[in-house]
Order: sequence, then C-alpha cells, then structure tokens
Amino acid sequence: MPVIDLVRRVTTNVEEYNLNKRSNESLILVRDKRSMQIQSDTTLNLTIGEIWYNSSRHADTKIGDKGIRLKSQKYIVFTTEQYLAIPYNVYGIVVGKGDNIFNGGVISTGKIVPGYKGELRIGYYNAGSETIILRRGDLLGSCIFFDTETTLIEENIDVTYDKVPVLEYVSKRKRFLEFARDNWDKILSLLFSLIAVIVALIS
Repeated sequence: MPVIDLVRRVTTNVEEYNLNKRSNESLILVRDKRSMQIQSDTTLNLTIGEIWYNSSRHADTKIGDKGIRLKSQKYIVFTTEQYLAIPYNVYGIVVGKGDNIFNGGVISTGKIVPGYKGELRIGYYNAGSETIILRRGDLLGSCIFFDTETTLIEENIDVTYDKVPVLEYVSKRKRFLEFARDNWDKILSLLFSLIAVIVALIS
C-alpha cells in the first residue's frame, strides 16, 4: 500500500470530499485550514482539541484556559483539534511524536479505518516523573495514510458536522463555592451544632 501524498490528497471542501470519496483519487477531509498541520508530504500532525474525557464524571468536558495538569504516571483521553473524514479506500495509522519523549509523554497508537468521520480520541500517558500541563493546540501525535487495494462498500453517507454537547470545565474551587452558596443554611446549621457539641464537651 503506497503512502498518500497529503499535499495532493487533502481537502477542506466537504462537497469535494463527498464527490470523490470512492474514487481512485479520493481526498481526506480536514475540517478547516487552521487545524490542518501537514508536517511533510506524508505526515499530518494531530493536536489537542477542546475536549477531554472526565472519567470521574463519565462525560466529555471542555478544557479550561489553564489547560490540564496531568500528574506523573496518570492517563487521560483527549479529542483532537482535527476533524477528519476518511475516504472508503484509505487507511490511517496514528503514531507518537518524538518531541513528547523529552517530557515523558506517551500516546496510544491506533488505526483510522476507511469511512471514519469525526475527531479522534487519543490517550496520553505521563510516564515522566513531573506533572505535565497540556493545553489546547499542543502536539499529540501524527498520522500517515495508505491507499487500500479495495474500496469499502457500505451505506453511502455524506459528511455533515454535528455538534456534540459537552460539559464546561469547572474547577474544584468553583464547585465548592457553588455548593456552599446553594447549601449555606445547612452548613451554618451543622457548624452551630458542632460548636454546641464542643462547648458541651469542654464544660
């Protein structure tokens, strides 16, 4: 399988992608030019998008302005800034970037199957000894693409961009302040009860 020349075979035009997605000259769709980072003729860089998966809340959550602090030996899942639509005769492979070696960052490698549409979900493991701060736009990895010998035959669905609801990132401090605001009467009642118990024990 030959490696695809991305300079020639990448587009940001949805109509152009839909028209050619089964042809020998099919095109890989990247949603917009701002997020399209072609490092070389054969490599597309992948960067951190606006969403990370919050396992404690079991929900997609927006990354705050200060980024995400990932402690040593901890793992997190990001969505990419890049929205991709893969033709029915193209296969992709996601690999890590050498730059991440210096801070101990390791990503989950994987495949992009023909016909895939959407952002990618990529796991990031901090194998280093220090906490890493990761922000939107930071480099995650890269991918290369190959032509397949056959064209996938399945339901012909054109690309449309669907919005997926996500939770806004809320810091622990903000969550505590919101809880205190909504339950101040109960907190005061509990505080007075504790003071009464302490006074009774002292007297």
